Amino acid sequence: MKKYRSHKIVEAGVIQDKVAGRVKVDDEWVEVPDNIFARGLPVFGADYLVRYEDGYISWSPKKAFEDGYDEVT
Repeated sequence: MKKYRSHKIVEAGVIQDKVAGRVKVDDEWVEVPDNIFARGLPVFGADYLVRYEDGYISWSPKKAFEDGYDEVT
């Protein structure tokens, strides 16, 4: 496969908890797709929920996210 470098700006936060159809990110509850955890469960308090500019929502393990993104202030 080819290699790619990310240049996207995303919204993200640490996943704290989950209930049916929602996850708690920092201090906010966010609605998520039913199949968001189909590939596995996040580590609460460590892994990130990521929302892209087009509205797509996924989650990312802490190391992968932090290695790929820097906070924009």
